[in-house]
Order: sequence, then C-alpha cells, then structure tokens
Amino acid sequence: RLQQRATAFDFGQSLIASPDREPDALWQALAETAVRVAGARGAVVATGDPPVARAIAGSPPVPVTVGESAILSDAAVEGESPRFSVPIGNGSQVGTLTVFAGGDPLFVEDDRVLLGLLAEQTARSAERQEAILERNVLESVLEDQSPAGARRASVLRVR
Repeated sequence: RLQQRATAFDFGQSLIASPDREPDALWQALAETAVRVAGARGAVVATGDPPVARAIAGSPPVPVTVGESAILSDAAVEGESPRFSVPIGNGSQVGTLTVFAGGDPLFVEDDRVLLGLLAEQTARSAERQEAILERNVLESVLEDQSPAGARRASVLRVR
C-alpha cells in the first residue's frame, strides 16, 4: 500500500508540475498510473458519449484502439482476470477508467477509491487544458481579424 501511495503522490505532483500538458497526455498518464497502482494487466480511459478510447496502458485482454469506440463493461469474459471501472468526472461524469486486474486483487475497493480521486484530478486538469487550448485558438482568430484584436489578445496574454 505504501508503494501505491507513492505512485499516487508522484502522479499528483506531475499534474501540478506540468500544467501545460496536452489532454491526451494527461489521460495516458492516468491509464499508466492505474496499471501501477492496481498491479493491473492493463487500463483504458474512455471519454465521451458514445465512449471513445483516449488512452491505453499495459495489455488489456480486449481489442481496443485509441480513437475508436470503447464500450467496456465490468463483466470479465470467462477465463479472464477480474476488471473494474472507475467513473471519471469533475462534477459530472465525462468518462470511465477501466482497469484489467493482473490476478485476483485483494484491495479492489481501495484501488477504486484512490483511482477515483486521481481520475477526478485528471479530469480537472484536462478540462483546464482544453480551455487554454480553446483560448489560444480564439486569440489567433482575434489577431487575424484586426489590429485592435491583436492589441486585445496581447493584453489577454499578459494577464
């Protein structure tokens, strides 16, 4: 459990230390952290409605590709290791982290709680990054439209 806490702490620090990461890099970091925290075979982050795979870590026992539909259930296929899902959200659910266990995990509920907190932090960071990217696009449009827009965009960057 100590290693699990250290991994979670490192993940939280990386979110704070690198606030300018692309949202997809954040989702990938969450999937990789889930594999380490749970000692899992694999993990998949899916967002949207319908869910689309945004990140894959390890070796999930189901065929899934980033950018494609990823409707995954908690029910393992016969002969497979158990799996569990954690909702990803910041107020409202934006996706699901599905973790494919590497055996018979002893502390599934603990893993679920910890990964839920990390998923919430990641959702907040991804939301922030998407807003920053959108702001950058709007600044570019303003700069292209007029000299007055360029001055306003300069003022916005200073803030």
